Amino acid sequence: MSNFSFNYSQLETEIYNYHFYRASLNLLNANTGQILDVLNKEDIDVLRLKLMASHIDVLKFLTTLHMPFEIYNINYINKLDIKHYRDVNLPEDVIFKVIENPHNDVKFQEILETVITSENWVEYTGWLSDSIMPKQRRLEVAVNYYKSSFYSLSEHPFYTFLVVNGVEVGITVGKFESDVYQGALFGLLPEYRKKGLAKYFYQLMVEEMRRRGAVYFRNEVNLFNTNSQSSANNRNIQADDYYFNVSIFPFRKLDNSFIKVALTSIGESGWLELAKELYPKCQILDMKNNFTVCPASNDSEALYRCIDLKENCIMIVGHVIKGERVEASTYITLLKST
Repeated sequence: MSNFSFNYSQLETEIYNYHFYRASLNLLNANTGQILDVLNKEDIDVLRLKLMASHIDVLKFLTTLHMPFEIYNINYINKLDIKHYRDVNLPEDVIFKVIENPHNDVKFQEILETVITSENWVEYTGWLSDSIMPKQRRLEVAVNYYKSSFYSLSEHPFYTFLVVNGVEVGITVGKFESDVYQGALFGLLPEYRKKGLAKYFYQLMVEEMRRRGAVYFRNEVNLFNTNSQSSANNRNIQADDYYFNVSIFPFRKLDNSFIKVALTSIGESGWLELAKELYPKCQILDMKNNFTVCPASNDSEALYRCIDLKENCIMIVGHVIKGERVEASTYITLLKST
């Protein structure tokens, strides 16, 4: 399955204190059994997945995993051959100023933090993500990613200020890959939004591409960021595809937070008995069972942990393991008694 591989996310792991991984997947070439096989061998707590597929296929795939999941965003993928770009007249007082060292540039970091925290981006959350990835930490991850990680991981990063009349009013983050410019972030300070400045960003970027001999412009825009997408469309930059951002929660890092338990039976009934024993007054809201090989054998052992969630809920995560392999998993969400 050459189109699918996991990348360990050290930044998110350090900030959230769970083992985070990232991956991209096109469901047209995917095999659910192979994906589950990899998930069972890795110490993945949370997988943040960029998923290319129709909404019907996405839901079918995620349901087949029998693991907790959340769809937290949908993005357009915009693409343009710049020979089709619609040029605009650029005022003399609107320029790019290249940022050489973004991780040490105080002004860049100030604007970045303002852009990230100013509520102009959308990420839907649920019980799990809001509990494991609270908003303040999500903002911290985003700021650190654009400030440092993106720069260090890109072969040809390109960071600039958008300067109007001598004032830094916004920032751009992107990278050049062969004949493609891949935009990652364009943000304006709140007081400079809705003033028609986005078209100058595109114009300056296309001029930079022409200087470098790049041919294709690409960026990604949140489906619900209608202002940004409208600005792109006005320059003939059109959506070429879209993808779903998904969080999957296997909770497979078997550390000392897991407790060994002797179940009366290995399977759904045994985990339900444990849940009632641990939380006799709780209401069971949801239960997912993931038997990836077969019902676990007698020489397997069972481990569980409890994760506090928002909205007065708790999740019991149970794994049946044999050697280093997870043979079966159960996820029980309960509503605490009040």
